[in-house]
Amino acid sequence: MKPALSGQGIVVDAGNTRIVNGIDIDLFAGEMLALVGPNGAGKSTLLKALAGDIPLTDGSVTLNGKAICAWTAEERARQRAVLPQSPDLAFAFRAWDVVELGRHPHMRTATRRQDEDAIRGAMGASDVLAFAARECSTLSGGEAHRTHFARAMAQIWSGEGTECGRILLLDEPTSSLDLFHQHAILNRARKFARSGA
Repeated sequence: MKPALSGQGIVVDAGNTRIVNGIDIDLFAGEMLALVGPNGAGKSTLLKALAGDIPLTDGSVTLNGKAICAWTAEERARQRAVLPQSPDLAFAFRAWDVVELGRHPHMRTATRRQDEDAIRGAMGASDVLAFAARECSTLSGGEAHRTHFARAMAQIWSGEGTECGRILLLDEPTSSLDLFHQHAILNRARKFARSGA
């Protein structure tokens, strides 16, 4: 079985400092993998490199067998979603609007009904549907974080119950959540993996 996401010899430098040094990693459909290490070890940088969001100093990353740099930004966004440590909003969006942003890469490939089903499904799975109409500035830190988790899920939601080869990269997804929602988010991620992500 070929990996859905693969990194070979990943090296990332920031100025004169080497942040990531020669990492090899393969992620397979149906697998949930955790990166563990101290602050400053390069975990977030490695996730950004795997997502194709930062340039590599050396090495390569492939997404579903194709060099990640060969995908257009829109194609890449349909295949992988990223939840950063601290997602920020500069505008007064409602929770529904934030999750709907995740569907932007599908504008030309999905119907409005498919988009709405993905948004509603992701919000329900993240326990944020109850405040879909609220502005994110009025949400608690945990509620806002779960809303962004729903956005990432909606971004790669297939609507067919199978997410084969799609990648969900989560950077400290439980850091601002209470214990109940920490377990809920991790269980949802496991379920997403079992569907083939």
